[in-house]
Amino acid sequence: MSRGETDTGELVNVRVFTKSSSPRVDSVEDGSYKVYVASAPERGKANRELLTALASHLGVRKSEISIVRGEKSRNKLIRIEYQA
Repeated sequence: MSRGETDTGELVNVRVFTKSSSPRVDSVEDGSYKVYVASAPERGKANRELLTALASHLGVRKSEISIVRGEKSRNKLIRIEYQA
């Protein structure tokens, strides 16, 4: 399952591809995302770029997105909290 609802938002699975020449966010048929970032996976740079890119793509504030699982993995579970 790639998407899940919570009381105030949703959970989505994300696959991150680092050191990409063209950063972008692609939606996958199962509801997950592929996110291509320019940063290397060192000292949290790629994670920060991932959160910024995903927030922009989804039209939410960066503060409304967090990594639930997979901080040091390509496969991550992201929580998106919707503010009322």
